[in-house]
Amino acid sequence: MATESQSPQLGALSGVIDLYYNQALELARSGSLAEARDTLAAVLTLEPQAVDAHIVLGKVHAQMDTYDHAMASWRNALELEEGNTAALQGIATAQRMLRRQTRLRSLWRAGGGASVALVFVLGVLAA
Repeated sequence: MATESQSPQLGALSGVIDLYYNQALELARSGSLAEARDTLAAVLTLEPQAVDAHIVLGKVHAQMDTYDHAMASWRNALELEEGNTAALQGIATAQRMLRRQTRLRSLWRAGGGASVALVFVLGVLAA
């Protein structure tokens, strides 16, 4: 149990975590994805139970096309908060994107470079 002398320190730590988290949100919104990722990693080092930080980190990884990392972040969120809708939706989307990437790689290896370009364009238009 925290004593009165510990409470201001804990409050200050919480304030730092909030500051980093909000900074990460702004970085992500502005397109500074690598910086947002690193800032969220700092948040999670300080507060590994921060479900929202895991969710946002998953979104940042997805925007960076690192879907395996995105799914790991969303799974961490699910471990902390079973049934989290954002995490479940993120995982489903990442799985679809990974399947699409696998199909495109297979087409490319089969020598269908033009086909891959067409599939990519159609996929972008459908998104």
